[in-house]
Amino acid sequence: MKISIYTEHPLTVYGGLEKVLALTYKCLSQKGHTVRIVVIAPFKELVSPTIDWFKGIPVNRFGMKPERFLRLMCWLRLLFKKKNKTIIQAFRGDFRGNGIPDLAMVTDPELIPEFSEVIKQTGAKTKIFYWDHGLIPGTSYWLSRNGWKTNSRLFIFYFLFSQILKKVLPLADGVLAISTGIQKMSSRFKVVEKVHVVFNPIEIPHDKFNRPPMTPRFLYVGRLSDFDKNISFLLTGLSRIKDEEWFLDIIGAGPDEEKLKTLSFRLGLENKVRWLGAYPDPFSKVQDCTVLLLTSRSEGFPVVLAEANAHGIPVISSNCISGPEDIVIEGVNGYLYPEGNLEAFVDILRKVIKGELKFASPEEIAKTAERFSPEAFYERLKNALGL
Repeated sequence: MKISIYTEHPLTVYGGLEKVLALTYKCLSQKGHTVRIVVIAPFKELVSPTIDWFKGIPVNRFGMKPERFLRLMCWLRLLFKKKNKTIIQAFRGDFRGNGIPDLAMVTDPELIPEFSEVIKQTGAKTKIFYWDHGLIPGTSYWLSRNGWKTNSRLFIFYFLFSQILKKVLPLADGVLAISTGIQKMSSRFKVVEKVHVVFNPIEIPHDKFNRPPMTPRFLYVGRLSDFDKNISFLLTGLSRIKDEEWFLDIIGAGPDEEKLKTLSFRLGLENKVRWLGAYPDPFSKVQDCTVLLLTSRSEGFPVVLAEANAHGIPVISSNCISGPEDIVIEGVNGYLYPEGNLEAFVDILRKVIKGELKFASPEEIAKTAERFSPEAFYERLKNALGL
């Protein structure tokens, strides 16, 4: 079967979605499917080459306009039934060069109306699946828990996105949900019967498992973006126990790195926190770790939690509206705390430091991640797509 994965992400940074796309290509192609990844992104985002994860993977990249206010322009196009000519040209160029796919997995809803239109013009029977990677949970969080006055920019961003989804999802043959949270939230868009939970794949390591150190060492791995990852909350919580004996390693990079380093210094954590930078394979840099911390406001499927478990590392995570509850088995591979509850977070940290929280052995923790192996992922994907 010919399968195309369409995305607006330029594939120029090492991130969770990029890793999932590369693994999905590998899963499908190993099963005999002809797979390609097609990027349709603003021209300025295509200046840098794709990252090493996509070496040997057929990736075609097309530029599109507008380069600013993309979501607003998409909403206006849908409202007035106008098409984006550069997106249509990109799909036609892809079809001319690679043929018409039997099935399309689309990570960004702005691409679906034009794809549907071009497919209709060809007379092909291509099936379209919207593959949400966290925009539905973000929409639900910012529209239900925060108002216009809290963060007007994000409120507008997600309001427009919700309106786009209401108009676009009926065009799709199905929705691939990477968490049960996304499956539940899809009721907002009246597409529950189309939703298939597939989770995300992770690589299962076969090297030695993590062993906890004598002195508690916390770990954060991920993008340094504060509005969604809420890293300032993490630092503030740790500052409440800065007189205890512990250390924190931060692996990652992002737009808020300098702001967070300044906050860390202001909170008196400069001798407690190490900023290690970003790595394509972050867990190869982890020598020893007590627990991995995740304090996100919202997620799609936080791959980093499952990856930590696969290395035998337990996790402490916010119970945000999508993802962690599908991964964390309390008392076995980690613990959850109510998202945004600083007192509960600090209480768990204190218990970790004092050794009052019990986890399974590293080998048993690693076994809990096998639910998200590439083989298990392919079986779910095969059932969802009808392969």
